Amino acid sequence: MTDFRYSEQQKYENLRDEQKNADANRASRQRDEDSSRMYEQRDADAMRYYQVQAEQAKTTYEQANALAAQRTLLYDNDPSYGGVKRGLEQQRAKSGSDNYYVQHSRDVASQYAQQQTLYERALNEPDRQLTTQQLQTLQKRPRISFPRKSLRTRISDRHLWNRRLMRELHKLSTSSF
Repeated sequence: MTDFRYSEQQKYENLRDEQKNADANRASRQRDEDSSRMYEQRDADAMRYYQVQAEQAKTTYEQANALAAQRTLLYDNDPSYGGVKRGLEQQRAKSGSDNYYVQHSRDVASQYAQQQTLYERALNEPDRQLTTQQLQTLQKRPRISFPRKSLRTRISDRHLWNRRLMRELHKLSTSSF
């Protein structure tokens, strides 16, 4: 009799466990489907957002180009701008390039290289006299900006400097004159 009850109870527990597992599996599948649906929705939203942004950028770019073309037409046809226009044409003819900014950056780079060589020559040959034009070029030398050091580096540099200073002071105080 106990055997029968035990086997019935075992069957009941097995059925209950199977039901729990089936429910857990169903819930897990449902969660997976929900999360994949959510990710797909998020990706679709992101894609839509980027498409809208790209369209807006494209229209802005086209509007800017149209405005530039309009200004160019106005600029070319208006006689009051003639002097400026001729100056730009002469600049383009001199540089051989339509892109003024590229040429300007090249000019600045070559000017900087020339100033750098003059500066190095002045440092290496101090007895040699520089011409007035070379001196003026050196005075117009652009500043070289270095990236700022972090606070920790500045503090450690100051600490090293203080230690070096104290060492020198100690040497001076202990040495006999």
